[in-house]
Amino acid sequence: MISVIMSTYNETAGELHGSINSILKQSYQDMEFIIINDNPERDDLKEILKSYENSDARISVIENKKNIGLAASLNAGIKKAKGEYIARMDADDISLPHRLEKELDFLKKNDLDLVSCFVIRMDEDGRELPADAQENCFTLINAGGLLPVINFIKHPAVLGKAQAFRKLNGYRALVPAEDYDLWLRMVTGDFRIGCVGERLLKYRIRCTGISKSNQYRQYLTAGYVRHLYKERMKQGYDSFSEEHVKEYLLKHGAYDKKAADQYRETADSYQAMLRNMRNKRYGRCLMNAMKTLFMSPAGLGMILAGVSIRLKRRRLIQKQVAISRNL
Repeated sequence: MISVIMSTYNETAGELHGSINSILKQSYQDMEFIIINDNPERDDLKEILKSYENSDARISVIENKKNIGLAASLNAGIKKAKGEYIARMDADDISLPHRLEKELDFLKKNDLDLVSCFVIRMDEDGRELPADAQENCFTLINAGGLLPVINFIKHPAVLGKAQAFRKLNGYRALVPAEDYDLWLRMVTGDFRIGCVGERLLKYRIRCTGISKSNQYRQYLTAGYVRHLYKERMKQGYDSFSEEHVKEYLLKHGAYDKKAADQYRETADSYQAMLRNMRNKRYGRCLMNAMKTLFMSPAGLGMILAGVSIRLKRRRLIQKQVAISRNL
C-alpha cells in the first residue's frame, strides 16, 4: 500500500479539489491518503477536507491545533502512515493518472529507495511553462550522486520506501529546503535514489510563493544543507540546529534585498544561457554566460555547478554501463 501525504495551508478551493481528485483517480488504487490541515483557522478548508473524509474511506485528515509548518506537518503524516511506501503531494499540484503506478514500478524494477519524476511546470492559472533547461541531465536509474551538486527532485513528485523516511526521522526544520536536507541525508545513508524520465506531475510555480519571493534565501539554505552533507561525509554527523541555521543565513545576508534582487537576475540569466545553449544560439549563450558571471557572486557557482552536473552524470552513466556488463 502507498500512503500519500499532503499538507495544506493557503491553497484555493479549486486548487485543493484538483489536487485531491488527481490522487483519488490514480490508476494505482491500493492507497491511503493522509491530508494535514496546517491552517485550522480557515473554516472553508475544514469543510472541504471533512467532506472528502466522509465520502472516501481512503482519506484521513489530521487537523493541527495551530500552524506548525511543512516539516512538522509531514512528519505527523509519516507517523500515521500505514503503507509500505510513502508518496508526497502538494495541495496545489496535479498528479497525472498513472503517476503512482509508474513511479512504484520504476522503484521496484531498479531496486531503489526513492524516486521522483519529471514535471510539467505551470503558472498560477494552470498555463504550461517551459521545461527545466537541465531536465535531461537527471534521467538516471541511480541519480543520487548528482544531489550534492543540485536538488533536481521536485518534492511533491516523490515516492519512496516508508522505512527510508522513518530511519532518518523524517524532515528537519530547514525552511525552505527541508526536502533537500532529507534527500542528502538519504545519500549519506547509502539509499538509492532515481528519477523517472517522464512528466507525471503538474507542478505549480507561484510568482508570490517561497520559490520565487525567497529565491535567494532558498539558495543560501541549500548551501547550508550541502555544508551539513560535507560534515556528515567527513565526520559521520552534522552540526544542525535551528539556531545554527539562523546564524548562517544572517551571516550570508539572506535578508539583504539588494543581494536577493541580484541573485534573481543572475538565476534568470543562467536559465537563459542554458536555453540558448540547448537551442544552439551560441552567441546569445556567451552573452548570458558573461552576464551570469559578473552579475552576482552566485553566478560563478551556478556555472561551475552546471559543469559538475554533466561530469558527474557522465561518470554515473559509465558506472551503470560497467555494472550492466558484469551482470
